Amino acid sequence: MKLSQSSLNVHPPWSEHFIKNNRPGALLPVEGGERLNHKLLQMDITMKLNMLLLAMSLAPAVYAEPFISEYVEGSSNNKALEIYNPTDVALNLSGYSIQVFSNGAATAGKTVHLTGTPAAKGTLVLTDTGDQSNPVSPALAAKSNMTFGTSNFNGDDAIALYKGSVLIDVFGQIGFDPGTSWGSNDNFTHDRTLVRKSGVSKGDTNGSDAFDPSLEWDFFARDDFSNLGSHASSG
Repeated sequence: MKLSQSSLNVHPPWSEHFIKNNRPGALLPVEGGERLNHKLLQMDITMKLNMLLLAMSLAPAVYAEPFISEYVEGSSNNKALEIYNPTDVALNLSGYSIQVFSNGAATAGKTVHLTGTPAAKGTLVLTDTGDQSNPVSPALAAKSNMTFGTSNFNGDDAIALYKGSVLIDVFGQIGFDPGTSWGSNDNFTHDRTLVRKSGVSKGDTNGSDAFDPSLEWDFFARDDFSNLGSHASSG
């Protein structure tokens, strides 16, 4: 039987051909080779994706830290701070503290260790304890989760939030006395309530730079407690 020329142009055995051509960018000229290359590409992508997911699962988790979301410097002892939990889980605040740096001091004159576990996207409200002659407004006391003594701060005092010894947020400038307050015109830090802007998603970790409250804070009238107890953050 005479064989035609076309019948002589046969491919090597499939296994040999597969071994020679199973490399990146190689095309299999055999029938169904394109489908096989597509399947191998899918397998390669799946394997790399699984390796990436495994690496991400083994990486240490990074959690957002709480920050000061409201500041009340009102009449008499109507003083308050609100701490916001930006995470998606309840946050135990033991290990965190508030430190007050009065009149330009470089070292804290008062430290308050926080307690409580604000819910996800929730808050912790600290209020002045007040005294018999100068009680805290009932409207403010009703918002309180924790009291932190009396004579806490005025408009010219820096207030910092620490996690252990690490500064994670600050209101004001540590080591600098601005006089009566920071700010200008009607946007100042005495006799006012200040609420962190909704676009702010983390604290200010630099306590020594100049402080302009209008950059991250909205201003409300003295003794306005209407926003205390919740915070809107889109950051």
